[in-house]
Amino acid sequence: MVTMPRYEYLDSSAKEENPTIIIGKNILLKIIKDEKKQVLLSDPIVKEFVSIPNLPNNSIGLMVDQLIDQDVYLDTPPLLRNIIANKDRFEQSMKEMEVFMKLFQPLIDSRFAKGYEEVIKFEEEKAKGMAEDKELIQDLFFRVKGQVDEKFVRTYEENLLSISEKFEEKTGVKIIVPSNLFVCPKCKARLWDKEIDDKKCLSCNSPINQSNIKRIPVYRVQEGIKSIWKSGLWFESYLAGCLNKLGYTTWTGVHVMGASGILHEIDVVAIKGGTLVVGECKTGKVSRNDVFNFYTKIGDTKAHFSIFAFIASFPDPETRDFVKRNPAIIRLENMGNRDAPEVLSELEQGLQTKA
Repeated sequence: MVTMPRYEYLDSSAKEENPTIIIGKNILLKIIKDEKKQVLLSDPIVKEFVSIPNLPNNSIGLMVDQLIDQDVYLDTPPLLRNIIANKDRFEQSMKEMEVFMKLFQPLIDSRFAKGYEEVIKFEEEKAKGMAEDKELIQDLFFRVKGQVDEKFVRTYEENLLSISEKFEEKTGVKIIVPSNLFVCPKCKARLWDKEIDDKKCLSCNSPINQSNIKRIPVYRVQEGIKSIWKSGLWFESYLAGCLNKLGYTTWTGVHVMGASGILHEIDVVAIKGGTLVVGECKTGKVSRNDVFNFYTKIGDTKAHFSIFAFIASFPDPETRDFVKRNPAIIRLENMGNRDAPEVLSELEQGLQTKA
């Protein structure tokens, strides 16, 4: 085993938000944090969530997806609910429309069609005038937003509470919090944040304030959880937590200045002694370009080792073989089907083997 030189902070930058670190004699690492991500990860509920031992497991992921789906339905306008409910038919219709347009392309390119464009331009001017008609705009907003159906809200809240109970039983963590839906007292439309800030309902133009807004108490998934789940930041934080258990100092969701002077977005940066490790985390499908782009980051940051972590697996055997032949990359595949002790053991073994 090779003994690596230790790392140290440059001057007093250890106290700065974006530290510069010297690793051995050859690596000067500038880490630039994303403040929004740091704020999200500092939230107590988020911290507890990303510490769930088997968080990447597919069974847990399915429950989180279901919770967020129910949460979204709580205040989704009727129009959008109908589109979502008929999503498959809608997508099929769009595909059929694309075929239809291709068949009629010769007619679309005709002189008649080109001439008709002038008519369309005239209608566009007319549409601009309509866009300034306040009554028409109010009617449009009302039809898009619809009225809040409290019975519907309660049905989906019951579904959410039921799934939350199972999630808490399985993980020991509660990720729903008390909240409110804000409703216009006059037209009963769901109020958006901008409407509350502007103190005016866009659907009926009536004034609103904190005293006359109707509030419907509900439980919802905590906002930070929804944000990190959608962005995949939870997986990055989870991998960082695994590396912390192995004695590494970690940074999550940062930019690192490469030797070329280019800033690279790195999911996880980890340092132990004089060893620099960078990690790439993928919760969805992985392409060959993802692998090759990460390979570029490894070289430019002068990382000693790297980790490619997937919920699923590599896109194809050729890409897997390419990574397998690279001695500096540790593969953590199919984490959605594995338990935490197995993942941690493989990670520890991989780091020891590479070292």
